[in-house]
Amino acid sequence: MSTEKKKKFIVDVTYLALILALGYLLLQYALPLLLPFVLAFLIAYVLRRPIRFLSRVLHVPKGLVAVLLVVLTYGTIGLLLALAGIRITATITSLVQQIPSLYSAYILPELTNFFGWLEELLAKLDPSLMSALQELQSQLLNMLWQLVSSLSVVVVGGVSMATSFATSLPGFLIRLLLMVISTFFIAIDYQKIVRFCLGCLRGNTRNVVLQIKAYVVGTLFVCIRSYALIMSITFVELSVGLTIIGVNRAILVALLIAIFDILPVLGTGGIM
Repeated sequence: MSTEKKKKFIVDVTYLALILALGYLLLQYALPLLLPFVLAFLIAYVLRRPIRFLSRVLHVPKGLVAVLLVVLTYGTIGLLLALAGIRITATITSLVQQIPSLYSAYILPELTNFFGWLEELLAKLDPSLMSALQELQSQLLNMLWQLVSSLSVVVVGGVSMATSFATSLPGFLIRLLLMVISTFFIAIDYQKIVRFCLGCLRGNTRNVVLQIKAYVVGTLFVCIRSYALIMSITFVELSVGLTIIGVNRAILVALLIAIFDILPVLGTGGIM
């Protein structure tokens, strides 16, 4: 290898190492600080077309429309998250509390009947195996009961998680406040901000950024929107159908099936 090639190799390796180090520092330290502003920019990007449309149709300044839409968006998201959190928490708590009674009412009788049938079969074939079978039955039932009883730890773990979340709530509220305020300002002056950011870029850097934007908007966002539409249609259909036939917790079951339907290969038929 010539001296020039060695120099080029060292420079390339050093450049790659610096890029990886900067990426790690960005993800580790800068991203948590910039995340509220990034989310605010994404929400403002989604709202930019409705803001222009309503401003043109209603003949209202864009600033006022932007403020109203941002308030409506955050209010809707907060309400849906609160209702979903309350519903999911209540459902999980109810299911965990019902597991011991379900075990005693359904699983234990079936296991007892199965071991009784197995004892009768072994009594005819080889009576010497009866003691081993009874010991196996006792150990299995004890293990299952301990497993069912230990599920109460899930509720305790949920309480501890809620407590830890409560301790980090002030920082979360500060980030949320920053995100909401940033969304207002970005949504009002979205076009000016985008033109300013693109004006700071030159040459190939500008072209690369525009290509990434075209790919993300033209491919990734379209896929996300398509999957969200399919999941929404599946959720509505299943919610109506399961409610009509009287399935318990029809809305929650429909939501889980709709999420399951997005997974590759799998579909609603696997659960239905």
